[in-house]
Amino acid sequence: MSARLDHDGFVQALIPKGSDPEALASKPAPNAGPAATSHQRPAGDAVLELACAAVQRARDWIAINALILDTETTGLGEDAEVVELAVIDCTGAVLLDTLVRPSAPIPAEAAAISGITDAMLEGAPTWTQIADTFRALSAGRTLVAYNAAFDTRVLEQTGRRYALPALDQIAGVGCAMQAYADFYGEWSEERGRFRWQKLSAAARQMGVPVEGAHRALTDCISTLGVIRSMADDRGAGDMSSAAVATVLPVSPS
Repeated sequence: MSARLDHDGFVQALIPKGSDPEALASKPAPNAGPAATSHQRPAGDAVLELACAAVQRARDWIAINALILDTETTGLGEDAEVVELAVIDCTGAVLLDTLVRPSAPIPAEAAAISGITDAMLEGAPTWTQIADTFRALSAGRTLVAYNAAFDTRVLEQTGRRYALPALDQIAGVGCAMQAYADFYGEWSEERGRFRWQKLSAAARQMGVPVEGAHRALTDCISTLGVIRSMADDRGAGDMSSAAVATVLPVSPS
């Protein structure tokens, strides 16, 4: 994985989709960005600074019309492959939504999470058949995902399995999960940092409607809703939205 994939810092690469990010948290990435990482809760000004940075990050993603990406996979380990890939842009346009047939049967535990079965994958294209399409639509673009380290890692290792490049064509990667943790501001004494929220929890906290099963496109739409809500500054956990508004102008509706 190239260095450019790590710039958001403190994203957890092994969190299974649909699970509590904190329940399986482990050692964070070494090159942290603005995220709070001390064992003491930051002072008020520092909390505000982090929240403002998260709001600005969300606005920047929308301004450049970043691509929102989500995957469903065969598992969590180094042999996991993509079995579903969805990509939308910040206008909500669906650019790619496809099942992907892996090189081996999907494990039962993975099928139980996503609802994707071997029978559903029988007629699906392989990664070799969709790789060029994905590379073309993502060339020169910034990708944003909720738990970006997991999605980018599985994309990279799926590409390697077929001896195909996966992400060297992109401009960069952003992690909506880390941005939302800084924005929401729920401190974890155990972790000594702001708590990562499940995507479903973030959507609920921000009033983002979630429809449909836990699938790649549904999660893309939920992630975009959370990003838009952060950009509009619709309230943020322990931190005052009014305080953010004194630092950053309100995003026009």
